[in-house]
Amino acid sequence: MTGMSATLFIRDASGNYTDNLGFPAMISVLPTTNLDYPDLLIGGPRFEFPVWRWNGKHYGLYKKMTNEVLEKTSTMEVEELSKRYLESLKN
Repeated sequence: MTGMSATLFIRDASGNYTDNLGFPAMISVLPTTNLDYPDLLIGGPRFEFPVWRWNGKHYGLYKKMTNEVLEKTSTMEVEELSKRYLESLKN
């Protein structure tokens, strides 16, 4: 879990991508959403994990998830979500 960093870019109404958040950690995508944007879990070696939620303009801290709850929750890595997004653009 050392030496990793993740940055999230969001496309605005003009089609430009803007840096929305960046963390020195792994980001996982949760199955829950708000305004059609997925909730994001910031990973790392700890017992509670921050969950970030889209508020219509940017992602902000929403809540913390315990390790016990996380173990029962399905997640997707950001890389997989990116691949699915790129595939959707081809269709």
